[in-house]
Amino acid sequence: GNHVLMAAADFDPVLMDLFEIEVDYQSLEDSLPYRLYGAGWDDRIYLLPPTAGGAYFSTWDSRYVEARGRYGQRSTNVLEAFEGDGSIIFCTTPLLFSNYYLLQENTPEYLAGILALLPASGGPVYWDEYYKKENLARQRRRSRDRDESPGLLAYFMQQPALRWGLLLGAVSLLLYTLFEAKRRQRVIPVIEPLPNTTLEFTRTVGRLYFQRSDHHNLGSKRIKALLEHIRARYFLRTEVLDDAFIRALAGKSGLPEADIRLLCRHIDRFRQQDQVSENQLIELNQYIESFYRQAAR
Repeated sequence: GNHVLMAAADFDPVLMDLFEIEVDYQSLEDSLPYRLYGAGWDDRIYLLPPTAGGAYFSTWDSRYVEARGRYGQRSTNVLEAFEGDGSIIFCTTPLLFSNYYLLQENTPEYLAGILALLPASGGPVYWDEYYKKENLARQRRRSRDRDESPGLLAYFMQQPALRWGLLLGAVSLLLYTLFEAKRRQRVIPVIEPLPNTTLEFTRTVGRLYFQRSDHHNLGSKRIKALLEHIRARYFLRTEVLDDAFIRALAGKSGLPEADIRLLCRHIDRFRQQDQVSENQLIELNQYIESFYRQAAR
């Protein structure tokens, strides 16, 4: 014979199945009109914030349950279920009972209409909240138990067979990575660089000319190589070995002008002769070698 008012967005499944009640949810963006069904409340409309709603009753057993309020067009938010001489009032907008919404303009009168559904029996009224200390402590214990429960890896390490299997697999993977997954390629043969035989060839040709006593030809080639060296290194024209050439070569090579003049004189004298002796060839070669040595300092 008692009467209960329950305000929540979700209810106990056993209680819901008893009265075949189902709850759905929707997203609200604008304020909606709220209405109550009962003596003296049918014609009143309360415009409340959209955040107050969202949950609504979609179905119920009409043999034992009656709709007592709705918001919007067809979103029923208040039901009254009858059981024996008592009743249970379900409300899906619990936020309306909070301090914030009680400060809104229409909320107090709307809540007064919901509370008016309870009969004025004059007996004691019991107020109960879900978020009591006992429930909060129970939730903390459940959360702590979930956090302390071993994970998958911890469970593997606790079981000897699984632990050894996991370690063996890790070691096998490491060995495979070290020995099998490295890059493979065929051995590249070492190719020895070709020897520089230019100097040996030059010496051989020089000995050949010298043995044949072709001193003039050998000296001409020495002069040609010297002039090519001067053109490549000092960027001088070597067609005419005159005073201008001697001064320019002395300035760029850093050698005394007298030594350059003596070298050019021997070159001109060598060119004018058709036949030269071995001593003349040796003397010319000494002047040329002396120029190379002094210019390289």
